[in-house]
Amino acid sequence: MKRLMILGFALTAAMAQGGVRPEALQLKGYEFNGDGMRQSVYTVRCSNRTEPLINSKEGVKRWCAEGSKQCFRDKVDAAQAACDNSLRERLAKRR
Repeated sequence: MKRLMILGFALTAAMAQGGVRPEALQLKGYEFNGDGMRQSVYTVRCSNRTEPLINSKEGVKRWCAEGSKQCFRDKVDAAQAACDNSLRERLAKRR
């Protein structure tokens, strides 16, 4: 599997926000969704040590943070949203 490093400018922007940020993407594999369409699934390694998933349907350039209805045209934006969601979930569990 290939590891893709997230662009430096995206990390800088995330750091400026002061929140959690994506550090790396790793292809987890391919699966079929409920519609029978094949999708690629990536694991996002976040700075808060969580590893949420993002996915994209084959032939569609929209990346979605799994477990959420947030979709983006850019993989980096989807990774950032997945990390932000993982931070919110982690904080909610502490309460």
